[in-house]
Amino acid sequence: MNVKLIGKHEKDSRACRDGLALTLDEMMAQDKSICYVDCDLMGCINTKRLREHYPDRAFEAGIAEGNAAGVSAGLAATGKKVFFHSFGTFSSRRCYDQIYMSAAYAGLTVHVLGSDAGVTAAFNGGTHMPLEDAAMYLSIPETTVLDPADYDQLASITRQLVNIDKGVTYTRFVRKGIIQVYGEGSEFEIGKGVVLHESDKDQATIITSGIMVDESLKAYEALQAEGISIRVIDMFTWKPLDEELVVKAAKETGAIVTAENHNVTCGLGSVVANCLSRNAPSVQEFVGVQDQFGQVGPQDFLMDEYGLRAANIVAAVKKAIAIYPGPSDMYRGIRGPAHIAIYHFEKETRIMDAFSASLMADKREIIFAPTVYKFQTFAQMAEEFKLNERDVVLTNEFIYTPFMKDLGLKCHYVFQEKFGAGEPSEEMIQVMYDAIPYDSYDRVIAVGGGAIMDLCKLLGCKRPDTVHNLYFKRFPVVHEKDVIAIPTTCGTGSECTNISVAIVKDEKDGVLTGGETKLGLVSDDIIPNKVCLIPELLKTLPYKPFACSAIDALVHATESFLSPHRKTMTSELFSEKAMDVILKGFKLIDEKGQDARFEYMDQFVTASFYAGIAFLKAGCGPVHGMSFPLGGTYHVPHGESNYMLFGAIMDYYDEHKPDGEIMKFKELVSSILGCEVKDAIPEMNALLQRILPLRPLRDCGFTEADFKAFPLSVEANQQRLMTNAYYPFDLESEEAIYRKCY
Repeated sequence: MNVKLIGKHEKDSRACRDGLALTLDEMMAQDKSICYVDCDLMGCINTKRLREHYPDRAFEAGIAEGNAAGVSAGLAATGKKVFFHSFGTFSSRRCYDQIYMSAAYAGLTVHVLGSDAGVTAAFNGGTHMPLEDAAMYLSIPETTVLDPADYDQLASITRQLVNIDKGVTYTRFVRKGIIQVYGEGSEFEIGKGVVLHESDKDQATIITSGIMVDESLKAYEALQAEGISIRVIDMFTWKPLDEELVVKAAKETGAIVTAENHNVTCGLGSVVANCLSRNAPSVQEFVGVQDQFGQVGPQDFLMDEYGLRAANIVAAVKKAIAIYPGPSDMYRGIRGPAHIAIYHFEKETRIMDAFSASLMADKREIIFAPTVYKFQTFAQMAEEFKLNERDVVLTNEFIYTPFMKDLGLKCHYVFQEKFGAGEPSEEMIQVMYDAIPYDSYDRVIAVGGGAIMDLCKLLGCKRPDTVHNLYFKRFPVVHEKDVIAIPTTCGTGSECTNISVAIVKDEKDGVLTGGETKLGLVSDDIIPNKVCLIPELLKTLPYKPFACSAIDALVHATESFLSPHRKTMTSELFSEKAMDVILKGFKLIDEKGQDARFEYMDQFVTASFYAGIAFLKAGCGPVHGMSFPLGGTYHVPHGESNYMLFGAIMDYYDEHKPDGEIMKFKELVSSILGCEVKDAIPEMNALLQRILPLRPLRDCGFTEADFKAFPLSVEANQQRLMTNAYYPFDLESEEAIYRKCY
């Protein structure tokens, strides 16, 4: 394609119809097999010249469209290249059966031309207004359906039509005055959309055609003036649709708005929606005629009446962004505070805890609020977000030194190790609160592993009277300051979840027991405002923490996938993708060695993020529930403690309920590992052993007394997780798992 975009919003001095008439005249002079059939409208379309120049190949059929369609099919049967014209309303409705049966079904090619597209019929009135013409041709197999924007695009398309020798084609266009969108000599390719505006910051995509291209360009300019970056695509070929371009736009921008001079129930918007539903489900808004009949009036009046203006497109874009603000590839741009709410049918419920029950009652496929970006370096992120003296960056010194020290930023750096080692605890959190005065910052930047993520979530909320009361739900969680989360491991997924985990003093019935346990503080108010994925920051991660965190991500994805009553269609998609990416990464390391992780780090950090999205709604389960007292008592790192129990719990599930969802899990694992389905879980466990040898519980200090004490602690404190088990647990089965892992 060689496209010249003018963008002046000025009327063309040339009548649009001449883009067809003059081009056909030239083509018929060169190719004697081209014929033209009209229905008493040569004067309207300015094709009388064809009758004058080629009387033996230009035919006037009169006001008899069905007959004209039959004649056109007959000419095509003799090897002629036939162009057949009438007003769009008549070249569709009046002769549909003849076109369908005599031409399309018979395998003959007829190039049907429908003028006065949509509201451009104007004063011809409602009976002459084709608002469903394209839909009729879209329903015919093997058709090509086109909606050009101006003179030059119509001329370019016309020249290409003679090369289509399979199936009927339908081109709808404007007869007279039209805005010139493209410069003279522009060339287009049928079946390929034209990207008119694009950037890496686009928040939505407008997909349009015909007279709505200029309106979409006006909408683009209006949105740009408001600081909203939008992609614009001229999809002049409705069929065959440029699906690759549509899917790319959906994945990169997330929100789609279609704008058409046609009925939205069965036009361009429907074609795009069909593509998206199969390839890249996305939020879509439809600008066009909203299931209405035509009427008489000036074109300007009709465009206002039917909502075909730039202002309507602007409103639709803003609405789409508000519903789903950003790209579906999860790398950049889930923008704004709005939660996604995709509704689904009521699922069968089982006995569950109040938290799970509340999530089910919510009926949202996923609860997801952060804005998500991807950068190659921390420096790029710092520039994008203009880090300053009112920002506190919570990180580790070993991350600060190689990636931040030389940048000269004025923000306040605080190192986690200042507050203590290991995972967050009541004491650590209180020391952090004392060291970072609430009024000293506006934003919190978390750069680190799960512990740092969990700490920063708390820094973004109203300060509690005591940390203990906060975790035992005696103090409200209130979000007050922006949190930007930047993970430096590939396992926690904490950057996008609504939970902050800490080691707290254990209590029963409000009385301290003298022991400690892990508790999760769950609230949508602690979901970070923004997430930045920066694979560079994982380069310094030693192998064992890397392996533990990656296995932790696998656990997140697996437990979300097996969730018996909180899993949704969306969470299942994210968990499946995460498991696929992680296991393939482990295979790569197993084959090529530990250093192979560096060439796959981008995928690992992304998979961890996907797993976080999955368990944000579907939740984790007994692997986490039973590992929490292990971490709380013996301070085993979170990822490693999950790993210690993961294989045994998966064996327990497979033993007690081998069919159902775990069968789907085994089928996925077997396809990746190249083993029999029945061997999937043992083969997965063996692969994990090669990635990181499994440490038994006895090496952590686990005692005989713990076999009874730990299940009691789990039953008392971890019901949110234990009721999300694929197969139920009791004290005896929990003890058996601990003994198996001992």
